[in-house]
Amino acid sequence: MWTACGAQEALGGGHSTWLAWLVSGALDEFYADLRWPGWKEEVRALNRNQGLSVFPPL
Repeated sequence: MWTACGAQEALGGGHSTWLAWLVSGALDEFYADLRWPGWKEEVRALNRNQGLSVFPPL
């Protein structure tokens, strides 16, 4: 599992391996425990100069 920038090299993969992992759908699985029902709709409603603040921190 890729966890941080630079980790893909440490785990024996390169940029293309990391990119393939991202587009495979694994990113959704990786962040599944941090996402809440309706998060996509909340994010879509944001303007480009807005963000979400979550408390307590995830």
